[in-house]
Amino acid sequence: MTNLKKTGKKIAELRKEKGLNQTQFGELLGISRQSVHSMEAGITDISLDTLHRIAEILEVSPNELLPNAISQQANGNYGNVSQTIGSDKSTLEKDIEIIKLKLDLILEKIDKKG
Repeated sequence: MTNLKKTGKKIAELRKEKGLNQTQFGELLGISRQSVHSMEAGITDISLDTLHRIAEILEVSPNELLPNAISQQANGNYGNVSQTIGSDKSTLEKDIEIIKLKLDLILEKIDKKG
């Protein structure tokens, strides 16, 4: 299973735990139900802005939405991401951590295409 699909599966699990269907979740995100489905199925990529909004809606850190392999790699390379994305960090610092994690996903996707 690709990291994109793992991320989508995690989002779907957390969305269901919140008692939201895809239509309701899409309305909160400002996207269609079809876009939610494509995102959860790992068909379409998730922008950093959307990843951040999803984390806010689901009340989790963006790190919790990413596959364990990516999280572990980020922890090894950048320190403990869970601590870094703490409430004492500025929005810019949080965004930098999300970008680092997202870059790992992008690089993996490029490697598979190359």
